[in-house]
Amino acid sequence: MKLNSCAQLILNQLQGMQKGTPYQIKLAKKMAKNPLIQHYMQRLCAEIQTEATLMNAKSRRGIRLKNQVKPIQWQQKPALELKFRAPNVMTGQAFSVKVKPLESLPLGRLELCHLETDLNVMLTVERSTLILKGLIKEDGHCHLYFTCFLLLPSGEKQQIKGQLKISAIPDPRSLWKDIPSDSMARFHKPDSDSKACITDKAKLIAASVRGRSHAHKGIHRDDDIQLHCSEYSDWHVLCVADGAGSCEYSRRGAELAVKHATETLQETLNSHYGSELEKQHAAFLLEASDEIQQKLLAQFRYTIVKAVFEAAKAIEEEAKTAKKKFKDFSTTLLLAAYKPVEDGHLVLSFWIGDGGAVIYNKQQEVILLGEPDSGEYAGQTRFLDQKLFSDGSVYQRIKIKKVKEMTALILATDGITDAKFDTESQLGDIQYWDKLWAELELIIDDTNLEQAKTNLIQWMDFWSAGNHDDRSIALCLPKEEIK
Repeated sequence: MKLNSCAQLILNQLQGMQKGTPYQIKLAKKMAKNPLIQHYMQRLCAEIQTEATLMNAKSRRGIRLKNQVKPIQWQQKPALELKFRAPNVMTGQAFSVKVKPLESLPLGRLELCHLETDLNVMLTVERSTLILKGLIKEDGHCHLYFTCFLLLPSGEKQQIKGQLKISAIPDPRSLWKDIPSDSMARFHKPDSDSKACITDKAKLIAASVRGRSHAHKGIHRDDDIQLHCSEYSDWHVLCVADGAGSCEYSRRGAELAVKHATETLQETLNSHYGSELEKQHAAFLLEASDEIQQKLLAQFRYTIVKAVFEAAKAIEEEAKTAKKKFKDFSTTLLLAAYKPVEDGHLVLSFWIGDGGAVIYNKQQEVILLGEPDSGEYAGQTRFLDQKLFSDGSVYQRIKIKKVKEMTALILATDGITDAKFDTESQLGDIQYWDKLWAELELIIDDTNLEQAKTNLIQWMDFWSAGNHDDRSIALCLPKEEIK
């Protein structure tokens, strides 16, 4: 390493002294690497110069000195040379970053007095805080050269010459491609979808968009959504599904699942089975006996279990027609039905796979309508299959809840829940749903349903690092929440 002028000065001095040893010379070289040491070396130089001057003066007065030090040709105090650092900045975006030295410095305050750069960019630095502001339009590295003063507590000024390499990196969003999916492919469907319906009891709205990871490769949206409501029925049905990305026709599986599940559930709930379901649930709330529980389970079988079964049956028939395996159409399924009742709100639901389904009451309570199925590895989950019915586990995935107050019934695939909830435990925490609702409330609170659908699709383009899967959400807002 090339010695700076201060270190070289001391090295020369040590070499010229009668007791200068190789060890002292090696030590001087090592000290030259640290600006903090350099500072004190400069102070030492000044002391040596002062002593040399005094000794020369005494010598001229006839005083004999042992091991007399030769006078040093002292010049202006040399500047410390060091490098600065700053965080990377985003290309094309205004920034404000703190510039800091890489090495430790003596106590004192840095004050900028001059700045140069090797690029034609607009940059400014606050003189006393060394905060760098500006905008760099092109990717790459920009080198800056500083001249500063270190204002020492003693009142002295130490000149500093510094270098900074600041890197401008592209906005990650600009690197994603948006390649349309193949419209001629088997089971093609649009890259986004939205639906909405409204009755005098509630408003339903849903949207589904292809994730960036799919758009970048030009592959299809695997998620799907479906709503069902009618002015002739108090029951409102909503559904979302997330097709397994590793399965060839999962997009078709999700499409079939939401279609047949919502249609069947709407049909069965509007029959006498729906009335009997309400009756047995009310009885079970009063007396949770085994006999009443069995009657309630029977009504599940004729309504929501049948709906889920019809969804699986439709996939099985499609697989046979396409001469494929059922697994090739694998999909999750979140299905729910809502009805306003005299003393509150009644919700019936089924959940298999990841994502989230909740009854949400703003700033008060969130009721999780099941648990996400998480596998051993990231991205693993449980999918709709025939085993649910053969082993009876389908009943463990059904919930029926009656609440006095409800802001919204919300179903969402993992493209949204993974981005908005860092852990599964947060799915049951009201504060995280309050944050999500703060984003959703205004964009869906629009009397124009077409505009509300557009708003929801635009919202789902939000940026979340590492979360670029398909995104789907379905919401049901009771009448009192409609403005």
